[in-house]
Order: sequence, then C-alpha cells, then structure tokens
Amino acid sequence: MYSYGTNLNNNNVANWKVKIVADDFQPINLQDVVNQVDPNNLISSMEQVEGIRHYIAGSTHLQAVKDTIKQRFTNAGLSLSTQNFTALNATGENIIGTLQGQSNDSKVVIVDAHFDSVDIAPGADDNGSGVVGMLEAMRILSQYHFDKTIKFIGFDLEEAGLIGSSYYVNGGGIQANEQVDGVLNFEMIGYYSNEPNSQTAPAGFNILFPTVYNDLVADQFRGNFITNVANTASNPLGVKFDSLANIYVPDLKVVNITTLAGGIPDLRRSDHAKFWDAGIQALMLTDGANFRNQAYHTPNDVSSILDYNFMSNTVKAAVATAAHLAGIRHSGEASSSPSTITNIHNASSPTLSLALLPNPAQNQTTLQIKGNTTDTQFAIQIYNTQGKLMDNYILQNSYTQTINTQNLPTGMYWVKVAANNMFGVTTLVKF
Repeated sequence: MYSYGTNLNNNNVANWKVKIVADDFQPINLQDVVNQVDPNNLISSMEQVEGIRHYIAGSTHLQAVKDTIKQRFTNAGLSLSTQNFTALNATGENIIGTLQGQSNDSKVVIVDAHFDSVDIAPGADDNGSGVVGMLEAMRILSQYHFDKTIKFIGFDLEEAGLIGSSYYVNGGGIQANEQVDGVLNFEMIGYYSNEPNSQTAPAGFNILFPTVYNDLVADQFRGNFITNVANTASNPLGVKFDSLANIYVPDLKVVNITTLAGGIPDLRRSDHAKFWDAGIQALMLTDGANFRNQAYHTPNDVSSILDYNFMSNTVKAAVATAAHLAGIRHSGEASSSPSTITNIHNASSPTLSLALLPNPAQNQTTLQIKGNTTDTQFAIQIYNTQGKLMDNYILQNSYTQTINTQNLPTGMYWVKVAANNMFGVTTLVKF
C-alpha cells in the first residue's frame, strides 16, 4: 500500500474511499458459473418485457420495461446510471449497470441489448430475447468479482437508427480513462428451427462467405444455430466466443461470420456497429432476424414462438466469454474511509502482470511476465479448475516462457507465476 502522507489532508480526504481486496487465487469452476443460466428465468423475465415498446406507440410499456431494468440492476448491487439524450422530439435513455472491477477497473467489458421495439410488434424476439438474456447474464455475473469492470447496458431507440448506442459511444458514455476490451451485443437470440429451409441468407452471401454458405447448403438451410458476427478487428473476440462456447456449451451450434472493417449493411443492423466504427471489438449475437424469423417486425413476434433452451445456451456462451474477458476472481472486498485506517505503510505491489499470446490456445502459448520486478527466477504452475496441478516450469533470466498446451484437455486453466516477493495469476483457455 502506498503512503500519501500529508497530501491526504489537501485532497478532500473525507470523500475518499479505500478498497481492500482479499484474493486467495483459488480457481473458480467456470462450468458451474455457466450452468446457473436458467430457462425459467428467461421465461419469467419475458412476461415483463413482451409488449410494444415504441417511444410513441408503446411509451407506457416502454417506461415500465426501463423501470424493470433499473430495478434489476439495483437489486443485483450494481451501480446504476443513465444517459439521457434528445432525438426524434423524444427523450431517449440508455440504462447502465456497472459491476466495478477490483484491480483493473479502467478496462471494461460490455454486455448489452436494446430494449425498444417497432410500433406494431410485441417484440418478443426483437429484442425482448436480448433484454432477458442480458438480465440473466447480469444476474449470474453480479454474484462474482472480476479483475475488470463489466457494464450491462440497455440501449434505447435502436429501432430508430442505432441512436442510443451512437450517443453512448460518441456522446460521453465511454469515459476518458476507460478502455473497452469487448462488447457482447444480444440482438434477437430466441428463434430456433431445425426444419429444412427455415434459414435464408442475404443476396450475395454465397460470394462473401462461401464456407458458411456451403455449410448451410449441407445442413439443408436449417435455422439451428446462433450467429457470432464480428468485423476483422473483432476477430480475436469472435474466436474467444467460439472457443468458450465449444468448451462450456457444446450443445450450442455457433456460426462465425467475420466481415470487413465497417461491415456490410445486413451485418450492421444493431448496436455493435457503433462500437465497430469506434475501433472497439464487438460481436453481434443473433438468430438472424428476418432471415429466419418470419414474425420479425410484425404483430406475430410473440414469446410463444421462441425456444428458451436455445436462448439459454446462447446466454451461457456469453457468460463464459464475459467472465473470461473480465477475469473472474475468487475474492472479496471491503471499502472504508481513510479516517478509519490507523497505519498506512509503504510497500511495493505484490502483483506481476501476465499476458498469454495466443489465448485461447491450441498447441502452445507464450507467457509474458511484466511488472516492476528485478527477480530473475520464476516458478510457473498450471492448474485446472478443480485445483489439480497440470504442468510447471522454472524460468530463469528471462521474462517469456513457451507453454506447451497440446496435451491439456480442452477447458479453462489458471496460470500462476511466483517470484521471491511477487506473484501473478491469469486464465488460459485451451481449445
């Protein structure tokens, strides 16, 4: 802990807070976290969300859904904030629930969905499914602590032209000291069909994405998958989602589409596009909208046509991805004002900064050790999520170590590095 000496007296010390984090670095079984996603919760939440949520035609129900989101965020212990803006002679409102990170809180992972609908549709799939998916992911992840901050966001006026997300990205929603490390955008995740010819594709899709198109042909155009849409800059995040879904939700079929930097029009039809334009990695997780669900933007977009097991599996994959990105920790924390602390001593940080490239890894990855250390010998240990030691290395006179992952079973692992007076822990995904 650093000693601020007498400077505290000159900086409104009464308004300061000191946060103490206790972390035993024990692994958390991510499968247990993922398995908490409950289709019954999705059904229950949909009962509150379904209905016209248009800023003119359904303003009363739109406000009720906004209030529900705010109440859920507050009940889960998140820090609630809103971003109000004027558009179309109406007041829009983005709703943000923040789960503060413990040690790297300026880095942010976003899980979002837009909550408005068009003026004639109850919007169960578009985008009630995304809203209830976001709320279920929030319910689970809010029970844990993370290295980075996770923000859960409900965007307004998406149907009017991505207005809410545009205001968030370009109008001060992203703070000057924040770095957004990834966005998971739920955009219609509830419609599933295993019937042949239940899935179509946009014109020219076969030319732009021949491999995906040929797979559709081979499967007789069944609408039995979730589409993970990335642009080229977001491809690393797309690979993480695919890998973690394969590990933790093997029953979920994921189709990855990586488009050009800006994306073709049919792949920009949701809030992720505004993050793409800002150079931020973002994914659109979607059932394909009108290319599968013929009730899209009609009065027939009702909850009875949705598949809640499919929806649940998509949320599970997003929970795994968000937890991995944010760095889930087996820790607790407490805050206090400095006036309650009687002794503050100088001490150096015990934490090493670790990076694994690539991560997820298939056959090998390179560990990079960073931080303010003069140590020249490091003990490296790799544990599975049950705490079993899987491999170990001794690194001397270097700060990089190649780790062979070829013989590790598919799954998540913890990499622990210890020196004389410092240590660090990070997660590794093997696919």
